[in-house]
Amino acid sequence: MEDMGMLGTMEMMETMTEVKDPILSSIPFVAGTIAAALVLGIVLGILLGKKRVKKGFDLYED
Repeated sequence: MEDMGMLGTMEMMETMTEVKDPILSSIPFVAGTIAAALVLGIVLGILLGKKRVKKGFDLYED
């Protein structure tokens, strides 16, 4: 009877340890995340750059 309980526990452990594909192994997810980060960085860079240019600064200070 103990052997049967142990066998059932082992089978249950095997099914619990089965892992679905991790999200980071999905190429579309990773590519989409990288693309979104690049777009966000570029847009923020442009907006902040325009703000800096609009504010103005002197290149040739004496």
